[in-house]
Amino acid sequence: MLFSLSMLLASVAGTTFAAEPITVQGPQFEQRRDAAAHAQAARAAGLRPRLQRRFHHAEGWRWTIVFQGFSDLAEATGTAERASSLTGRSYVVYGVEPITGPRLAEPIELDQPIDPVAVMLRTRRNHGPIDALERVEHATSVTFRFIRRTPDGRTIHHEYVRDGRYGYLKFWQPDVPGAGGEFIVRDGQGFSATPDGDLSVRDLHRTRDRIARFAPERVLHPVLLLSRALIERRELALATPTPGRATDLEVLYAFKGDHLAGPARLWIDPHLSRVLRFELGENERAVMRELRGSLGHELGLPRELITRRGGVEIDRIQILELSVTDGHKPTSSGAPGLLDP
Repeated sequence: MLFSLSMLLASVAGTTFAAEPITVQGPQFEQRRDAAAHAQAARAAGLRPRLQRRFHHAEGWRWTIVFQGFSDLAEATGTAERASSLTGRSYVVYGVEPITGPRLAEPIELDQPIDPVAVMLRTRRNHGPIDALERVEHATSVTFRFIRRTPDGRTIHHEYVRDGRYGYLKFWQPDVPGAGGEFIVRDGQGFSATPDGDLSVRDLHRTRDRIARFAPERVLHPVLLLSRALIERRELALATPTPGRATDLEVLYAFKGDHLAGPARLWIDPHLSRVLRFELGENERAVMRELRGSLGHELGLPRELITRRGGVEIDRIQILELSVTDGHKPTSSGAPGLLDP
């Protein structure tokens, strides 16, 4: 049975991605007057907000506040903080330029010795919310866009949307026409889309499972669990500074392993108090994850997540967007299994 894709998702079928400037985006409003009131408060304080109308899948049109025209990430971060303090609502910095994220702690003077213990304490406190994974898992509305680069040279774009019982996944290779897929779950039915926009009915459970494989809580699982793992996972919590390996660029922490946990290594930027890389295991079984840059996101997301096994790169994820709305129900998660390779 065929349907017109435009009947369910007209605004998504033609989505394309390109490098975007740095922007600050605020909360979403159903009514323009509500968004305008928040924008007016920011404008009265000397900021230059803009109102944008956007279509959100399964929700309809929403108004949001946007700030643009920043020269660097620090300026954008400052605007986000001011707008948040003025309105009492969350503002997030977006952009895909390869720039370093905002400092999450006071910088260390270059002429002062680095205190590795203090660096670790700041990192555990500032790296991101301890319940980041739960926030994403229990969110009522999630939009996740990312690019995956595989060892065999493929570049695959993804867009994932979850909103209640509604689910959507699209993936494609810009340099390979016809390579990709599009899947939808709506009104208790599963669909796949053809390149010309028609929908075919598919098995609901298989379609739902296929979409779920690309949810942020799966793709970004190691990142979303990292803040909790720094405290609760034995080998990371017991990692100690390696003598002579504290520099102005990074501090190395290590755990040799014992009868309860294997070896681990952890590299931290002493200025940003953020994890740069962490490695679990050793030799050919060692899995290292590198967190490059920062999105300036409240969940502590990097711009890129690179995974290596035995020193060989096996996966590279570039995060373009992760929007999480409402429904957050924090739950407790035990240490066993955190960040398992």
